[in-house]
Amino acid sequence: MKKSALRQTVVVAMFCILAIALVSPSLQAASLTDTEKQSLIFMLEEEKLARDVYQALNAKWNHQRFANISKSEQQHMDEVKTVMNRYGITDPTAGKKPGTTAPCCCCKK
Repeated sequence: MKKSALRQTVVVAMFCILAIALVSPSLQAASLTDTEKQSLIFMLEEEKLARDVYQALNAKWNHQRFANISKSEQQHMDEVKTVMNRYGITDPTAGKKPGTTAPCCCCKK
């Protein structure tokens, strides 16, 4: 399986876990696997990068579309953080400058 297809599969699976966890906290598992934790961190980093890009585009061209998309990306980040907090996962994006991310689990190899 290609890396991009694998990443897409992981992201889709994690969005499903995220949706279930947000809709029904009583259904959440007692703990997450390391892969699930890394997938949540990857999702948060990806949402942060997207938000940062659209904030930069909005700062340069001041189009409402960029502001709207940036706001949506922030909402996505907030939802992922909700799940991460529920499982005690530290936010790796806290205090990072725009455009900076940590190496993801998929890129360390």
